[in-house]
Amino acid sequence: MAYAIEHAEKKNIDKKMTKHWLLSDFITLILAASEPVLSTVVFLIYHLATNPSHIAKLRDELANVDDIRDHRQLEKLTHLNAVINETLRLHPSVPSGGLRDTPPEGITVGSTFIPGNTIVVIPQYSLGRREYTAAKSI
Repeated sequence: MAYAIEHAEKKNIDKKMTKHWLLSDFITLILAASEPVLSTVVFLIYHLATNPSHIAKLRDELANVDDIRDHRQLEKLTHLNAVINETLRLHPSVPSGGLRDTPPEGITVGSTFIPGNTIVVIPQYSLGRREYTAAKSI
């Protein structure tokens, strides 16, 4: 919040309005992101604690970052992004996946035909744990 307040002060934005905006944004962030972000961070810390060799790699990558708040710099950190992606693969924040309709003509997945206009769901939790050889046949 300090960055938003500092920005508002530099731009001479009304402090009362800034406070209302910040409060509403803060409430929205807490409601919308607290559980998925919290669980992802908990699992990420767990995996780092059980695999400490990755901590050293992350430290080395982060040592070259000038501003930790600059997402453009963080996007380029391959190991950091790999750790985050692997955590999300193993522990998706929405484990059930989204519902989809099959095309009207139906679809064949592997050797199984699924009729048209059928609602299907792929549980992300299960999909992220399939062996590569099994997933390869789909």
